[in-house]
Amino acid sequence: MLRSYALPRERRTDVEVAPPSHGLRTAAHTLKGAVGLFAAAEAVDSAQRLEQMGQRSEFSAAAVACDDLEQQAGRVHAAIAALLTNRAACEA
Repeated sequence: MLRSYALPRERRTDVEVAPPSHGLRTAAHTLKGAVGLFAAAEAVDSAQRLEQMGQRSEFSAAAVACDDLEQQAGRVHAAIAALLTNRAACEA
């Protein structure tokens, strides 16, 4: 999950320069599955919207959708990092 979080950032430049529908769809789908493991409904919804944009080759709002997904994935990332930190503190 922590590695998957970087996918939207890596794909964002590609989307803004030359929208690759398959690459966008694949990156969004991958992240959707990763955040879905943590029941992060808002992040899943954001990834689903971006994945659908890739399926329809609709890129006019892709940059905004990437921003939204980045924010949602960032929240999931922060929550996971906090859990890991708390776990380490408990084990010490």
